[in-house]
Amino acid sequence: MYRLGYTVESSQLQVLITDLESSKAHEAIQAIGAEQWLADMKETQQLFEVLYQQKVDAESVEDYPLLVEKRKQVKRM
Repeated sequence: MYRLGYTVESSQLQVLITDLESSKAHEAIQAIGAEQWLADMKETQQLFEVLYQQKVDAESVEDYPLLVEKRKQVKRM
């Protein structure tokens, strides 16, 4: 899972969290005392998704020059 892209990895982690929150898994999580671990993992994943979306939004407003325009400028030199 760690070699996947952010989007795929994040969606797979969300599926895991959903599975761990099911009623059947909830009993097992309680039995081993992992409620805080699950809560921390869920919170961390949510924070990551917010930060990643902010990064995507920031990059989308950057004005990258078109390669065609740069080639024309180089040819003029």
